[in-house]
Amino acid sequence: MELQLFQFNYHQIQNKNKNKNKNKNKNKNKNMNKNKKKNKNKKQEQDLEQEQQEEKEEEEVLLVVIKEKHLNSEELDKEQTKEDQTEEKNEEQVNEEQVQEDLVDEQQSEEQQGIEEQYNDEEYNDEADVQQEDEVEAQEEADAEENQQLQVEQQQIIKETAKVDDDYPKGIVEVTVFGVKNVAAMDSNGKSDPYINIIVGGITQKTQKKKNTLNAEFNETFKFDFDPSTAQERDIKVELWDYDTIGDDDQIGKASFPLSEFKGKKEKRIIEFFGVNKNYGQNTGTGDFEISYIPEGETIQEESIQQKELQQIDDNKEQPGTVITKILSCRELYCVDQNIQSDPYVRVIFKGQLKGKTRKATDTLHANYNESFKFHFDKETQDQDTIQFELWERDALNDDNQIGKAEVPLNYFLDNKEEAEITFEGVN
Repeated sequence: MELQLFQFNYHQIQNKNKNKNKNKNKNKNKNMNKNKKKNKNKKQEQDLEQEQQEEKEEEEVLLVVIKEKHLNSEELDKEQTKEDQTEEKNEEQVNEEQVQEDLVDEQQSEEQQGIEEQYNDEEYNDEADVQQEDEVEAQEEADAEENQQLQVEQQQIIKETAKVDDDYPKGIVEVTVFGVKNVAAMDSNGKSDPYINIIVGGITQKTQKKKNTLNAEFNETFKFDFDPSTAQERDIKVELWDYDTIGDDDQIGKASFPLSEFKGKKEKRIIEFFGVNKNYGQNTGTGDFEISYIPEGETIQEESIQQKELQQIDDNKEQPGTVITKILSCRELYCVDQNIQSDPYVRVIFKGQLKGKTRKATDTLHANYNESFKFHFDKETQDQDTIQFELWERDALNDDNQIGKAEVPLNYFLDNKEEAEITFEGVN
């Protein structure tokens, strides 16, 4: 037991010693390793220092190189700048030379173009001159034709003016109003208060007013000094009026006649008044007048043949085989003139021959005439004979124009004194 214990202790001691030796060796190795490590670290530090030194040297060398390169770059830049400046100068010189060449070319082109334009202008001017000459000739021809037309018109106007001057000389116009009958009723009591205005050369004179009557007697005479150089109107105008105590007077009717119809004579005339306003288109009264128009230096003729014929009609003294046609008026005529009026007159034709024509009314669509025409007929052919009535429009500058026509059998009026309304048929 003791031996075993000893052996155990011995072995234990040996193990301890081994462990110690091992520990020593370990420590020694550790120390060696430490030393190695130290040496290694030291060497590494030395290497590091050497590397750092080398790097520093390399950096210095690099800086030197960079400086040299920088210096070289600046020199190169300067040289490049010089080269660029030289090149720019060369380019500017080339550009200037090119500009000069362009200017020369442009100048030459302009000169050539100017020569061409001058040539074209000369050619165009030649054509323009020819065209202008043609236009001038055409204009001269047109002017000559226009002047010729104007001369024709002026000659026509001179003729018409001379005719007007002959028809309307300076003189005295005298109008006697005997009376009026069958006046249209204008008042509520079925009567009127009539009076008559007479207008000559723009001057108006009027009769007295008659109260509450449709048939009035005046027996008044009016004188007018007519001077065609100052008076524009060439007609005698008569107006039938109704006097109103309150408010404006009312015009009942009107009529007009050219002064030339009474030139150099005194004539009695029955005048029918044509209605106006609410009486438009109606016969509003019949006036009994005596009118004279005596030029200076002339004397009065007795009653006209027409007035004597009217008197024969009234006395019913017609001869066998004789026709006496009295044209009272025309109504609702077709307007021909630009002023929406007309200058109408009527022609009476029997067996192809003109038997007479009425006076020419002026600027109206409703003309009063009261004119009669007398002619003979053959009893053997009376069944086939007709009377033609032609309605014409007077034109001062050109030929008169026919407006309408009507035809009436002669037997219609045989042994009769009858008033008939005839409708004109349009022509042209």
